[in-house]
Amino acid sequence: MEQKIAQRIQNIEAYCKEKSGRKLQKNAMPVREAVVVIKENTTMLELQNLAKRLEEELKIRVFQIAIHKDEGHTDKDTKEWKPNYHAHLVADWQDLDTGKTLKHQSFHYSKMQDLTAECLNMERGISGSRGRLEAIEFKIQQKEEDLKVLEERFDIMKSEISSEKSQQLIVKENNFLGFKRLNTDKTVANYEKAFRSYRSIIERNKTELECKSKQIIELRTKVESLNKEVSIIQK
Repeated sequence: MEQKIAQRIQNIEAYCKEKSGRKLQKNAMPVREAVVVIKENTTMLELQNLAKRLEEELKIRVFQIAIHKDEGHTDKDTKEWKPNYHAHLVADWQDLDTGKTLKHQSFHYSKMQDLTAECLNMERGISGSRGRLEAIEFKIQQKEEDLKVLEERFDIMKSEISSEKSQQLIVKENNFLGFKRLNTDKTVANYEKAFRSYRSIIERNKTELECKSKQIIELRTKVESLNKEVSIIQK
């Protein structure tokens, strides 16, 4: 521990005022913590080397490191102890050139993961953007399938209104001469009841359709954004 968090925040606020002439914004996060997955034999020296690389390449200054090797859980089935080896890195997120907090983009966070894997000699995880992209594309596919089902429901209702089912709404009764005659009141009542039911279903499906369409548009926007991120990372 190089410094306590409270003292570090005071120093950051004072430097921001001195450098920019303004107070640090209330919603700023000048001190941040990262939980890093480690191995059983990871050393403090390796983590200090990671801290050095983070400062050199991303201006992130780690001032506290804590290694936790005593946490974990017992597997319910095998009763085997599953350790959760990790370390806590507390960092100063202030940009010394401006006095404000550092501004990072998605590829910077990807770089943090690259450095961590390199310094701790661990396998790099799959790129988050690519994984999220695939997940969102899967969601779009699901939403489009839901839309297809709703559209099929509409088609079924349309065909029902103009099919034999509509004939079942017509009420014919024998008159006193024994001839079949249309009972207008009962037929109209049946049609009104049917149309009320269809109207309710249509309104409900319409709302659902609008909601699904909106979700698809939002998801497609996310996909476009993630595609740009992936392109930037690849470059």
